[in-house]
Amino acid sequence: MWNLEKIAALAPDPSTEKRGRGLANSKDWSGLGTNGQYIWGFCKGSGTNPYKSQIDTQSPAFSCTCPVFKPPCKHVLGLFFYWVQQPQTFAQIAENQLPDWVQAWVEKRNQKAAKKTVEKTPEELQKSAEEKQKRWEKRLNLMQSGIEELELWLMDVARQGFANVDILNSSFWANIAARMNDAQMPRLGSLLKETPILLAQQSEWTELLTRRLGELFLVVKMFNKKEFLTESQQDNLLEIVGVTSKKAEVLAENSPISGNWLVMGVKIENDIENREFRRVWLKQINGDKMAMLLDFSGFSQPYEQHFTINTVFKGEVTFYPSIIEQRALLNNSYSQPLDWQIKQLNPIADFTHLQQQFAEAVAQKVILNHIIALVEAAKVILIKNNPFLIDKDHKIIAIAEKNKNAIYRLKAMSMGNYIPVFGLFDGNYFEPISCVWQNKIISLQEQIIHFQQKTNL
Repeated sequence: MWNLEKIAALAPDPSTEKRGRGLANSKDWSGLGTNGQYIWGFCKGSGTNPYKSQIDTQSPAFSCTCPVFKPPCKHVLGLFFYWVQQPQTFAQIAENQLPDWVQAWVEKRNQKAAKKTVEKTPEELQKSAEEKQKRWEKRLNLMQSGIEELELWLMDVARQGFANVDILNSSFWANIAARMNDAQMPRLGSLLKETPILLAQQSEWTELLTRRLGELFLVVKMFNKKEFLTESQQDNLLEIVGVTSKKAEVLAENSPISGNWLVMGVKIENDIENREFRRVWLKQINGDKMAMLLDFSGFSQPYEQHFTINTVFKGEVTFYPSIIEQRALLNNSYSQPLDWQIKQLNPIADFTHLQQQFAEAVAQKVILNHIIALVEAAKVILIKNNPFLIDKDHKIIAIAEKNKNAIYRLKAMSMGNYIPVFGLFDGNYFEPISCVWQNKIISLQEQIIHFQQKTNL
């Protein structure tokens, strides 16, 4: 069920949301209509012809003829806000009697979806498999040469020791990072490139450097012994170095899990290469699965799907191959109103079970950044001005201070009471993403992170 809060969460920035709210009135719109799933209308603009705006409320998906690169634009938001506030002003149209321009948009989307499911002939499949194998062998040779170079570099670092005056300089890491990118191992390249930045942020950086170099050396050893790894371990290794499967391959080669999925968090950031990316966390209702959707966006390329926190999607989740299932795709989905109780989300009982779950994950996956977790009852306490989460058994876990405002929001929301907290746990620190209050998911994140970064606010 759409409301003003959920619609506002779709806005790409606060300014667009504000302008959209200003368009939620009768004087700016004409030709308003709906068939239950789709809504549309003409919005008066600065030009001679009005803008055509249309929305699929189930996906959700949008379209507008205005020259805006990243939807939803202010016209789409205005139409959405107006529909929620004044639904009686929209003409009710039969499902099969859409206006031509709306019908054309619907058919175009349907055709695009159909292309993804077109079956190939056996001959085409055989040829495609052979070409794929040749490309893979070429990439494997590139990666092997890159691994050999990384091993030599690590041995040089070990011989020179941490007293090397260059070890905190970005140039010390930049060259080897570039070689990893040339060897088509982009995640190793990003990891190396971000290391001097992380070191500069800490006064006691030797522990971080030791762990980072140790992980890299472990990757080298795993890669050199890859033929002795299980299939799941090989998937883990490829994931670490940056080999990812195409979406079509993931959907074709892995079984989907159908169900109702609750959006627990949405976070937009920029990586070390200044690429904008979005993470969306989903929790299965009446199930144990948790999923993370990862999408990258260029300046003129909008995200294919739109998500707002606290929304329930009915659909299929397909996980990328990995020992620990986290990254996934959501397919054949649509949003739907659905009431739920916290017990239907199967939260972790306490921090003892959380740490056990992390230990079990580490035992399976050699290098693990974090696990996704929903803890049933926790609250914020301060010990010597440092924030911690405490459970009902009085066990504590330190809170990651990546976003101090999240800590203040969580403390304010709990008001000294124990509440369910959702976030990421890396074995030492817990990063709060959202919490549950009165059967509603409340975001603890800055709403428009990328907007603030780009404008240096």
